[in-house]
Amino acid sequence: REVLDGGICFDGKVSLEPGHVLYMPRGFVHEASTDSDEPSFHITIAIATHDWCMSTVMTEMVRERLNECIEYRIPLSIGAGAYQGGMIDK
Repeated sequence: REVLDGGICFDGKVSLEPGHVLYMPRGFVHEASTDSDEPSFHITIAIATHDWCMSTVMTEMVRERLNECIEYRIPLSIGAGAYQGGMIDK
C-alpha cells in the first residue's frame, strides 16, 4: 500500500514502436496504454531470481550442512514433526 500511496518517481511517457521492449524492475508500479484505437499488447514476464533475505540464506546454509551429515539423513517415523497441539508463540 505504501508504494501505491507514494509519489511518482517517473512521470514521463515512453513511446514504443512495434518490436520494442521496455524493461521495468520487479515491483515498479506502472500503467500501459495506447494513444490510438488499434490493439495493443502488454505482457509481464517474470524471471526467477534468488531470494537474498536472511531467513532464506540461513535456511539454505543449515540444510546444506545437515545434508552433509549421514546421521541427519535417516528417515523419520510417521507423524514426526506434526503439530501436537498447544500454544505456538509468534
